[in-house]
Amino acid sequence: MLGSAAKSSRFFYYACHNYAKRGKAVCAAKLVNKSQLEAFVIDRIQAHILTEDNLRELVRLTNEAINQAKDQSQEQLTVIAGQLAEAQGRLHKLYDALETGRLELDDLAPRIKALKGRINTLEEEQHSIQERMQEAKVALIGKAKVTAYVEDLRTLLSKGAFMEQKAFLRSFVKRIEVDHPRIALDYTIPLKAQKAEPLSREVLPFVQLGSACWTHFATY
Repeated sequence: MLGSAAKSSRFFYYACHNYAKRGKAVCAAKLVNKSQLEAFVIDRIQAHILTEDNLRELVRLTNEAINQAKDQSQEQLTVIAGQLAEAQGRLHKLYDALETGRLELDDLAPRIKALKGRINTLEEEQHSIQERMQEAKVALIGKAKVTAYVEDLRTLLSKGAFMEQKAFLRSFVKRIEVDHPRIALDYTIPLKAQKAEPLSREVLPFVQLGSACWTHFATY
């Protein structure tokens, strides 16, 4: 659907692309009032996404991901440290053999060169992981901040700049379907789906569509 103005731009609607460009003969879809549709979408997001429970769960998942990433990086560093120690030990043995005259330089040179290259590669990988860990160092989020985050997001949704609101909505809204007299809104949050009770007489029960996707229907 496209944005459409009427009555000297005093009223705004969403209209089917074919309807707007080619007329009713091609598509009989009705205009959808812009304010009503957008208010419906924002109301559902505020009611079912921007809640303290959801934000608290998102914080928990984020903290788990941060800790898991730290653990994985630390495991990688431990493995690399062991590989470095082994390579450096072998290099020292070759130097000892060279100093004691047990082997000639021509025999040892290729092996020394290969080990030095291996050590350089491991050190670069070690440094890269350490840099990533430093860049990704994020303080774990405490539950005390969740309420403030909810209010900040609600304020962004209601009073933020147009591009901020647009980006925010696109991060949650998957699809909006209009089938007079109903609007169906598909939105997602990264939480396990829970069974839901009917919301009200005017709004049909929202239907579980998988592990993290819901649809709301409403008449307008």
